[in-house]
Amino acid sequence: MKKETTLAIVFGVLMGLIVAVILIFILRPSGEDRVAQSDSVLIPKSGEANIMPLDISEPSDREISLTDTIKITGKAKKNSLIVIESAISEEVLSNKEESFSINFPLAFGENLITIRAYVDKTQTVPQIKTLRVYYLEE
Repeated sequence: MKKETTLAIVFGVLMGLIVAVILIFILRPSGEDRVAQSDSVLIPKSGEANIMPLDISEPSDREISLTDTIKITGKAKKNSLIVIESAISEEVLSNKEESFSINFPLAFGENLITIRAYVDKTQTVPQIKTLRVYYLEE
């Protein structure tokens, strides 16, 4: 290499290091400034504080069933839309009371059952519970 090429490479590396030091130590806020900025408090809207969580009382996760159907019982806010899905079936119900119950079919082996509760029409993100239920024959 020529002397000018080597000098240009060294000069470029030195300029890069200087720019990196300026960005890291001078322009970035210190740790105290970052902590002071993150002291904001999130206050939920008054309507969200009254949401009853989706609670599945039966079956428990990883339960083994000897029959091809299982009774799913739980609690959700009154008038919620409940969607229960698995690989072989999908059930939709609107609970009139806080508690709900439905018989759900199972496939042989492992069944991944997803239960979603849409509390009201304005809620875009449902409450979700996932269960694994195993159907085994004797």
